[in-house]
Amino acid sequence: CMSEITKVFIAAFFALFCFPLAAQAILVTPSAIDFELQQGEEGSVEVVVANNGGQDADYALELLSVELGEGSGELSVSPLTAAETRWFDLSTDALVLAPETAEIITLSVNPSDSIAPGLYTFALSITEKASGQKGVSTNSGVLSLIFITIGSPDAKAELLDFSVDEERFDQLPVNFAITVRNAGERIVQPTGSIQIYNVFGTIVRQLPVNVDGKRILAGDDRTLMVQWGSGEGPQSYVQKLYVQVSQFAFGPFSAELTITPWEGADPLTQQISLFAFPWQLFLVLCLVITAIVVLARLRTHS
Repeated sequence: CMSEITKVFIAAFFALFCFPLAAQAILVTPSAIDFELQQGEEGSVEVVVANNGGQDADYALELLSVELGEGSGELSVSPLTAAETRWFDLSTDALVLAPETAEIITLSVNPSDSIAPGLYTFALSITEKASGQKGVSTNSGVLSLIFITIGSPDAKAELLDFSVDEERFDQLPVNFAITVRNAGERIVQPTGSIQIYNVFGTIVRQLPVNVDGKRILAGDDRTLMVQWGSGEGPQSYVQKLYVQVSQFAFGPFSAELTITPWEGADPLTQQISLFAFPWQLFLVLCLVITAIVVLARLRTHS
């Protein structure tokens, strides 16, 4: 049976790892920590803990072991073993912060020299002590996941899909979907861009990919969305005309995706074709030109 504290931390996992951080009283930066170390190598990182609430807060800090499940977002947490405890050095295990203040803590990692290569996952738990209680309340808390890659584990990423919601469109925005599979044993954090070329081969727009720094766990697939253009797709004719003029796009385009799954990896590339025809704008232009021609002929015959 899953313990209550595990359920709380699974909820925190979805809030911190799978989705952008929502506004809350406790803010931890970074929300996830990556170490890439060789056997016997040490590492450290600074973590900022902020109290965005309206009153003083008393926080307890604890390091936990994390076991990732087979499905996306599945995990369980447990206290560190005696051996794992020797891996870490946390500058403090308690904080008291006034409203709208923050403090920097230091987390140092020194894994055992004999540890086998692979990915090891832990978490820094920060919970607020309930008012009037000596214990720690699990009703208000966050996790900062810690991914420690030891040695050079198997690394493999696959580009499953690169597509757009409308290959033929009359106005921007259009939305690209990029699906990447982590088929290896290390964390994948894709970076890169989509370059938009016009019919003459000139780059008209470069769109960054994964600006939020989303990670993909081993065995998982993840779809990253990228938008070309802005707005929500107005429906009225006048709004469409405004968008077609302010974000003019006409003719054939090609979109070339280039992403790197992790630093130093070979890039993954794919290209798709698009065609833009702002027919509402062209219809108005045709009517205007026709009206000018008719008026000119009437003046000629008068």
